[in-house]
Amino acid sequence: MSAKLNVSSIWECTGDVPYTNVCLWKGISCRNGTVVGLIINYVLSGAKGTIPDDIGQLSTLEYLKIETLQDSLTGTIPTSIGKLNSLTLLAISNVDVVGSIPSEVLSLPNLKFLDISQNLLTGKFPEVTSGQLRYLEVLGIAGNFITGTIPSSLGYLSSLTLLDLSLNSFTKKIPVEMISPNKSLVSLDLNGNYLTGTLPSELGALRSIISLSLGENSFSGSVPTSLCTLSGLMELDISKNKLDCYPSCLSYVDDLETDISACPGNIIRIVVIISLNCTFASYSDCI
Repeated sequence: MSAKLNVSSIWECTGDVPYTNVCLWKGISCRNGTVVGLIINYVLSGAKGTIPDDIGQLSTLEYLKIETLQDSLTGTIPTSIGKLNSLTLLAISNVDVVGSIPSEVLSLPNLKFLDISQNLLTGKFPEVTSGQLRYLEVLGIAGNFITGTIPSSLGYLSSLTLLDLSLNSFTKKIPVEMISPNKSLVSLDLNGNYLTGTLPSELGALRSIISLSLGENSFSGSVPTSLCTLSGLMELDISKNKLDCYPSCLSYVDDLETDISACPGNIIRIVVIISLNCTFASYSDCI
C-alpha cells in the first residue's frame, strides 16, 4: 500500500486473475463479491504512508483493522472513517497515528468494538451524545496521550462490557455519571493516569465487574466498602495511590494488588456468606 492508496478500486471484487481479484488478497474478506473486511499490517502488506481519506468510500466494510505498523504508518485517523456505517469493528492499534480522536468515529451506528490503543493520539476524548455507539461493547484507548477529564457522557454507552482508558493523562475525579448506567461492565481499567479525589462508592453498582484496575493514580481517602458487594470481582488493583487502608471485606478478591494494609478493626456483622465467592451481604465500615 502506498501513501496514496486508492481504495475505490476494491469496492467490488471482480475478475479471474488473482492480481485483479482483490478477494484473494491477504487481509481482505469478501461476501458476495463485495469487500466487507480489511486487515492492514506490515506483515501482510508492507504498508507505509498514511491512512487515505478515501477509505471512507468503502461503505460495505464491516471490520477494519490497521495494526502493528509502528515506524511505517503516520498521519491522523481520517474523519472519513465516520462514513463507514456498516462497521462493527474498528481497530487502529500499535501504530504511530497522531492528532485527536475524530468525533466522527462516535457516529458509527453499528460499532461494537473500538480499539485505538497504543498510538500517539492527543487531545481530549470527544463527548458522547445520547444514542451514539449504543451497541458498543468494547472501548480501548490505552497507551496514548489523551488529556482532560474522563467524559461523564461515557455513561451513555450502556452496552459496554470492557472499558480501557489506562496509560493516558486523564485528570480529576472518576465521574459517577459514567459508572451508574454501565451495569454490564466486566472490565474497567483506569490504571496509569493522573486521576485524583476519592474512589466513588458508586463503583459498587458495577454488578458484573470481574476486573477493576485503579492503580498508579493519585486517589486518596478510604476504599469504599461498597466494593465488597461485587461478588464476581476477581482482580482489583488499587496500588500506587494515596489511599489509606482497604476494608478487610475485600480479602475475598483472588487477585488483590495493593501496597496498603487492611483497615484496623473488625467487620462487625456478617449475615450471609456465599461460600465460593465469600460475598458479604452485610458488613460495616472499617473503624
